[in-house]
Amino acid sequence: FSHVILPVSRGYYKMLYNKLIYTGVSRAKKSLVLIGNHAFYMNTALKRFILPDTLVSIGNYAVAGSNSTRSTLEVIVIPKSVLEIGIYAFAYNGLESITINNELIGDHMFYENDELYTLFVPHNVIEIRTHAFAECSKLRDLTL
Repeated sequence: FSHVILPVSRGYYKMLYNKLIYTGVSRAKKSLVLIGNHAFYMNTALKRFILPDTLVSIGNYAVAGSNSTRSTLEVIVIPKSVLEIGIYAFAYNGLESITINNELIGDHMFYENDELYTLFVPHNVIEIRTHAFAECSKLRDLTL
């Protein structure tokens, strides 16, 4: 697909179970505008998530697990183009590697990521919102 715009819809579960969301994100050749709320919520198969440079918005709980069902996401690369990130976007994951190229770390963005030991926040980040890394119990090395 050349350009992909993913809708924010209460019926996202149908899209998720039919793999339409994954197909749209992974096959966007020129642009991907947004990833809606709960797009990959409680996905237990996704390991790496490399987002395209055309992405502008990531919705609430977009790639989050839950307190009882952890997502298996280990690697995330957030492009510079991202302007808005919803609450708990990558919460309850097993993230080991985070690459942040945008200017914003959102509210509760990485909440309870139990495998995060080391974090480097690059100079381009100008805002870290409330509880961005709360309950990351193994985080020991932080470089700002």
